[in-house]
Amino acid sequence: MKTKFTKVLIIPYFGGLPAHLELWMKSCSYNVDYTFLFYTDVDTSQISHPKNIIFKHIQLHEIWGRLSAKLKVRVFDSAPYKLCDLRPAYGEIFGDDIKEYDFWGYCDTDLIFGTINDFITDDILERYQKIFNLGHFTLYRHIYEINTL
Repeated sequence: MKTKFTKVLIIPYFGGLPAHLELWMKSCSYNVDYTFLFYTDVDTSQISHPKNIIFKHIQLHEIWGRLSAKLKVRVFDSAPYKLCDLRPAYGEIFGDDIKEYDFWGYCDTDLIFGTINDFITDDILERYQKIFNLGHFTLYRHIYEINTL
């Protein structure tokens, strides 16, 4: 079922890629209405991947720099796992890369997706600003009020 909303999921991943990445990417391929922005410091040029997964090469310190600039406070480099604490701020941190989307969110790479549109329908997307509240998969309406909470 095609949806009228554009959606992007943001996945920062630093260090070695997970062994199950190929399975995760296969499950993403069934969700063509979703774009998966995968930020990593790993060379992904030789990885075969679905069209809806976009690898963006970036260093971890660049993300900390983006956060410092957006929040106008100095953020010190920290371990990559601390990015999970910043997930609600991804709409601001990665705002330049997600301008054309109606919804943005994040997910874990250890999820194996079914057809997301079977569960998150246009009716649900029309009615809610935030969908789900646990860290492994969450969507936010891409509007100023939500992005700056």
